[in-house]
Amino acid sequence: MLNYVMKRLLNSLLVIFISVSAVFFVVRLVPASIVDPKLPLETQKEIEAAYGLDRPVLEQYGKYMGNLLRGDLGKSIKIQKNGDVGKIISNKAKVSIQIGIFAVLLSIIVGGLFGVAAAINRGKILDHAVTFITVLGISIPSIVVSILLQYVFTVKLGIFPAIYSPQNFVSILAPILALSFWPTAMISKYIRNELIDVLSSEYILLAEAKGVKRRDILTKHALRNAMIPAITVVGPLFVSVITGSLVVERVFAIPGLGGLMTDAIGVTDYPIIQGLTLLFASLFTLTYLVIDVLYGVIDPRIRLSGGNK
Repeated sequence: MLNYVMKRLLNSLLVIFISVSAVFFVVRLVPASIVDPKLPLETQKEIEAAYGLDRPVLEQYGKYMGNLLRGDLGKSIKIQKNGDVGKIISNKAKVSIQIGIFAVLLSIIVGGLFGVAAAINRGKILDHAVTFITVLGISIPSIVVSILLQYVFTVKLGIFPAIYSPQNFVSILAPILALSFWPTAMISKYIRNELIDVLSSEYILLAEAKGVKRRDILTKHALRNAMIPAITVVGPLFVSVITGSLVVERVFAIPGLGGLMTDAIGVTDYPIIQGLTLLFASLFTLTYLVIDVLYGVIDPRIRLSGGNK
């Protein structure tokens, strides 16, 4: 098991390294200057020299990677001039991660219940209703759901506050609902389909023929075997929820990672863009690492085969 985990860990670190390196060079290919072209030429050169942008790209890369190994993400150029990038991102990440965690938990609970209910009532009214809701959830973009929630529950009904407040939990309920809509539908779909396949398998039919209670079959056998593909969905959904907040946070005026990323791209703030890339790449790879480990725990065949199955 240790070798299996170490192999996955090394792969994850390689992915992070490639992602961070690629973004470092790509942002420097953008024809936009970080310095205001209206400034005098000497002032522009002084600003570039202050941030080391007058040095060769490979030299900048070596210095950046060296600082990164020491935990230094650099200083913001425009968003918060000379502000520590790590602190800027951590301050913005709190609300995004809070909303993301609640959205994923809500998606797992509601989507799981919907999927199980639809599977054990296959072909019945409940199954058709869940399938219809699932199709809607997958088809409607998060931005549309966000606008509808904002209009109905904030403008018309006045249930949710119009402005985000860290002290008011109710102010993040609408973003949580908006972000959880699509993941709930995806989880429900996968759970339903996988559970139906498992319940139709020979060993389940044999257990039923032997008189094993339906509840025992479902809880002790079917759900366990349906969990593996479900984990495949839940893990990436957590990251997609956080990155998907790029749009949702704008609609609800939430000062999180979404707004920070769009602002940084808009003004070409290299250190902020690179720091956020590192964060998102780490979240993706860590999520998949956890999924791989859970795979090995749930199904030892995957672990013993080196994860090739």
